[in-house]
Formats: sequence, structure tokens, C-alpha cells
Amino acid sequence: MKSSASVPKNIIVMIGDGMGYNTLDLANLYHRNTTGYQVGQHGEKPQNTPQPGFQSWQRVSMSTYPAFGTYNTFVNWSSTEGATGKPTDSAAAGTAMATGHKTLRGVIGMDIFNRL
Repeated sequence: MKSSASVPKNIIVMIGDGMGYNTLDLANLYHRNTTGYQVGQHGEKPQNTPQPGFQSWQRVSMSTYPAFGTYNTFVNWSSTEGATGKPTDSAAAGTAMATGHKTLRGVIGMDIFNRL
């Protein structure tokens, strides 16, 4: 018996360059008239209250290890010196988020070994 449920032809994944928690809060506020996070605090909701969309992520949304061993958590979190050491760009960040593989700056759709 053939199912009558429709199957999506395409799926579009949008990666917001520069998007942060406040962007997600604004989208939730617009879409559902509620938000889970305000001023960096987790919004406690009564039991059985549906979680707003996009509000179930882990609060630490970054990794602390590099693709090639150049990330130093002590330097990057104790001074501004790490910010001047060639941070990732949106091409590499988008590739990492879309594929699950870290890559080099300026690279799209390839890992550090030029494959994917």
C-alpha cells in the first residue's frame, strides 16, 4: 500500500553568518510569541510547556580544539591576542557546520585534507 504522505523534494539548510542566540530568540519571539532565553538566563517554563523552536541547543556552541592544533584556549580566553591570530571565516565555519568536518580558512566543502 502506497503512503499518501508527501515526501520533501529538497531540504534547504540555512546557515546564518554572524547569527547568535539573540537572532534565535527574535525568531522564536516572532514565530511563537515566546522566547526561552533572555539576558543570558535560561527561561524556566512550567512543566509540559512546549519548548520554543531552536531553543534546545547546548549553551556552549563552539568547539575548543583546532583543525590543525593552532587553537589555544588559555591564550584565546585570557587576552585579546587570540583574536588577532586569524580566526575562522564564514566559509570554513559554514563547511564545518554543514559537513561536521573542520577545514581551513577560505575553504568551502572540503576538509583539511582536501576531500569530502
